Amino acid sequence: MLVGMAPAVGLAEPPAPLKAFEEARKSLVSGRVEWAVLPAGDPERALSFVNRYAANGDLIHEVRGDKDGWTVFNTVTGEGVHRFPQLYLVNSAGVWHHQETGLGCALWRREPQGSSPYDGEIRDVRAIGVYPTSSSLEYVRGLGSMWGPPGESVAAWSETEDAGLYIVEGRLASGPKMTWYIDAERGWNAERVEYDTDYGHWEAISSLREYGGVWFPEETSYYQDGKLTETIVVRSASFNRPDDPRRFTPADLGVEPGTQIAVQNDPSYIYDPAVHKDIKKYVDALPTWNGEETVAFGKWIEDVRAGRRDWGPRFKRAMERGFNESPYETPEQVAERKLALREMRLRYVLRRHVEMWERYVRQFIDRYRLDDEQQQKAWAVFLECRRRADAIIDRHRDRLTELVSESLAAREAGEREKAEKLAREAEELRAPVDRIFEEELKPRLDRIPTREQRRQAEADTGAPAAEPSTSPSASNKP
Repeated sequence: MLVGMAPAVGLAEPPAPLKAFEEARKSLVSGRVEWAVLPAGDPERALSFVNRYAANGDLIHEVRGDKDGWTVFNTVTGEGVHRFPQLYLVNSAGVWHHQETGLGCALWRREPQGSSPYDGEIRDVRAIGVYPTSSSLEYVRGLGSMWGPPGESVAAWSETEDAGLYIVEGRLASGPKMTWYIDAERGWNAERVEYDTDYGHWEAISSLREYGGVWFPEETSYYQDGKLTETIVVRSASFNRPDDPRRFTPADLGVEPGTQIAVQNDPSYIYDPAVHKDIKKYVDALPTWNGEETVAFGKWIEDVRAGRRDWGPRFKRAMERGFNESPYETPEQVAERKLALREMRLRYVLRRHVEMWERYVRQFIDRYRLDDEQQQKAWAVFLECRRRADAIIDRHRDRLTELVSESLAAREAGEREKAEKLAREAEELRAPVDRIFEEELKPRLDRIPTREQRRQAEADTGAPAAEPSTSPSASNKP
C-alpha cells in the first residue's frame, strides 16, 4: 500500500495507484457475476445479464432480458421481439451464439477475421466503473478503456493522496482531463471516474463491496452533465474459486449433441448448387457438435448408429413430436410455428413427387449427357407422368389436408401411435403416385439413352448404367 505520498505532478508514466487498479481487475480471472442495467436508474426497466469466466480466459455472456423476459427488441419501436435468452461464448475457436433451448448454434471463427459481428453484443462486467461511461463493458474495449477514449493518449499525469484515497489525473493530448479516485483500502478500486471536456462532463460513481475477499463495485451509476444515464447493479459475484471451470465449450451454453454449427465466415459451408452438386457429400461435411467436440455430420451419424453417441434430449423430443417446443416462445410464435409446420408438411405430402421427379430427370439428363432432342423426350415423359400424379393428388386433396392437420395435432398431444396411423393413411393415398414413378417414369426414361451414352455413363461413374426397361407399361410410350 502506498502511504505518506506527497503530491506528484507532471509524471511521464501512469501513477502506481492507477496501475494497481488495473492489476486488481486483471486478477479477476475466473468466476460468475449476475448483474443488471437500469436505464436512467429505473428498476422497472432493468435488463438482466450473467457473465461467466473460465480460468483459461474463456468468457460467456448471457442476455437474460427484462422483467417480462424480453431479450431482443425492435430497434425502432423498442418493443420486445424474442424471449429466448441470448448466449455468447468467446474461446479459442472464435465467438459462438446460441439461443437457449434452440436447436442451432452459430460460430464466427477468429481466423482469418480478427473481429466478429457478435462482438457488439458481448459485455464483460469486470470493466465496470473503470471509465466514465458504460462503454467500458463492451467486450472489445474492456479494461483498455481505463486509459482514455479510443485513439487518445495521456500527455501528462499527476497524483495526490488524501487519507488513503488516491486522486490520479491524466491530461489528454487533445485537452480533456480524466480523473480517478482510487481507494487503497478497498482493493485499489475506483470510487469515482470523471471525464472533463469543454463540451461536457461524464462521471461514474461506484459503491464497493467485498465478495469472498475480493472488492468489486456493487453498484455503479453513470452521469452526463449531472444527469443519471444508467445504473449497473451487481446482484451476485464470485471470483477465482478453486472449483471454477478451467475452460468453456458450447456444452456450457446448453448446445446439445447433434447440433449443427453454422460457421458464419467460411464460404465452404454456405450451400451453393453450382458448387455442391453432391447434396449428401455437402451435408455429411457440415460441422456438428457431438457433446465434446465438433465433427463432420457424417461422422456424427456414424457414431449414433454405432451407439457411441446419442442425440440430446431436446432433439429426441423434437423428432418424436415433429417440432422443437420452447418455454420462451410467445403465443404468436407458437401459432406461427404451427402454421409453418403445417404448410411445410402439407407441401411435402401434396408436392413432393414434383420436386423429387424434377431432380431425378435433371440428374438423369446430366448422367447420360442427353442431347436436345433426348432432353425434350425426357421432359415430355415427366410432364405426362406428373399430370397423372397431380390428378390422383387432386382427388384426395381434402382428405390429405385433413390427415396432415390431424397427424400434427396428435404429435403435439404426444399421441404417437395415432399420428403414425394417420401418416400411414396419407401414404396409402399417395401410393399410386409412387407407383407411377417406379412403373412409368423411370422405365420410360431408361429407354432414351443410346448404348454409347450408357457405356460413357458407366465409365464416368464406375457404376453400371441401367438397361432400358421392357415392361409392358413402358413399351409403347415415347
